[in-house]
Amino acid sequence: MKLKKLSMLLSLPLVLGMASCGGPGEGEESGSQAKGSTTSSKSVAPRTSVPPRPTVSISSLGIENGTDNKAYVVVTGTHKNFTDTSTIKFAFGLQHKSVQNVDTSTDWAVGTASPADADYKYIPTFGENGALTVKFELDGLQGITKGAYSIYAGIKGAYNDLTAALGGDPNQGEENHYTGGKVGDTAHRLKYYLRPDVSALIADDLPPVSLTEVRVEKGEDDHPYVYIGGELIQGVTSEEFLTFKPYVNFQNNGSSGAIGGGAGQAWSNTRMDVANNEETGLVTVVVDGTKGYVKIDVSSLGSGGYNTHLNFTAKTQADAKMDVAINTVDTPVTIGAHTYAFYCDPTASSADGSKYWGNLALIIADAPAADSSVQ
Repeated sequence: MKLKKLSMLLSLPLVLGMASCGGPGEGEESGSQAKGSTTSSKSVAPRTSVPPRPTVSISSLGIENGTDNKAYVVVTGTHKNFTDTSTIKFAFGLQHKSVQNVDTSTDWAVGTASPADADYKYIPTFGENGALTVKFELDGLQGITKGAYSIYAGIKGAYNDLTAALGGDPNQGEENHYTGGKVGDTAHRLKYYLRPDVSALIADDLPPVSLTEVRVEKGEDDHPYVYIGGELIQGVTSEEFLTFKPYVNFQNNGSSGAIGGGAGQAWSNTRMDVANNEETGLVTVVVDGTKGYVKIDVSSLGSGGYNTHLNFTAKTQADAKMDVAINTVDTPVTIGAHTYAFYCDPTASSADGSKYWGNLALIIADAPAADSSVQ
């Protein structure tokens, strides 16, 4: 994907100036005629100047939680040659996109392929040197459900699929101009993130707990147990939370330079919750006061860097995108023959395998051998 900056050109008619009349005025002679020349001469109208064409150039597409704690799609760019910036108004739309294991529909959830004049109602904010930013709130929109979406936005005459124009998988040598990590939408009980490898906005079920905590503890059976969770979200009771049967999968990350190791590792997936269509008992949920956690027995996992997939509400794969940054790589916990650490950078690009695509990483290493010289 070579083109990663979408120029949106506002279509305006070219207004040409009136051409001036040629030839000498009445009772006048041209210079050549005054000198007795017999050669006729045609007057040439002066060239008219064409005003520069107004343009809007889009440079990035992102998602964020606003100060009102609502989810927004954010588009940034620049404008040139507008005499009146109040005429710069955007339309917005979301079209389902067929993505393997995520969505099969291509219906429009918000807006249409051809917005009406009244749909161009989103007004940008303007900064220095022609900068502009326009935001589209997701919480208040009807029709958004779990799935994958193409994001359309633009001014009149230049309404385009920005996910396709600005997304790209760096692992395939493509440029990526997506920003933002995971964004929660409590109105729809969804979480959003951008996937550049499929050029789509992904909407997953919002977990019933905030994902702010992760730890490992030794159980009474001496097995290592990982706890992932935090405060129960508004509207979810302890009783409701205890009915969930989460999906859990650990993907061995073979990306070169993965934090905590990874280069040369074989790609593999270990599903923890179900085996042979039966619950394994390795994954349970627990409540501690106002907090809830998924509890996972990870004693079967060997050394490696693992990308965590976690879905509380359905038995389908979903990325474990934490709400906070976590890094215990330098302070691992030793249980038995292994050490356990965690890493998560929610601001990391969802195309950056070295940072586990912005997801929670479980990093397991062999425990240091005991020093036999110590008496």
